[in-house]
Amino acid sequence: MSKVLITTVPFGDKNRLPLELLESAGIEYLINPLGRKLKEDELAGMVGDFDVLVAGTEPITARVMEYARNLKLISRVGIGLD
Repeated sequence: MSKVLITTVPFGDKNRLPLELLESAGIEYLINPLGRKLKEDELAGMVGDFDVLVAGTEPITARVMEYARNLKLISRVGIGLD
C-alpha cells in the first residue's frame, strides 16, 4: 500500500475530493501535523516511511532526500508568483 505525506496546508480544506480519491484507492496519507511550513529537520524526520510527498514550499534538500528511503514521487502543490 502506498503512503503519502502531504506537507502543504491547508490541503483538502476547501475541496475534499483529492483526499476522497486517496481514501477510495486505499492509500494511506498524513497531512502535515504541525499545520505550518516545515523546516528541513522536521521534514527529514517525517519523510522516511512515505512513498509520495505532496509538498508545499518547504526545503527539499539533499539532507531530506537522504532520509527519504522509500520516496518514489514528489509533487509540488501551488502556483508561483515569483
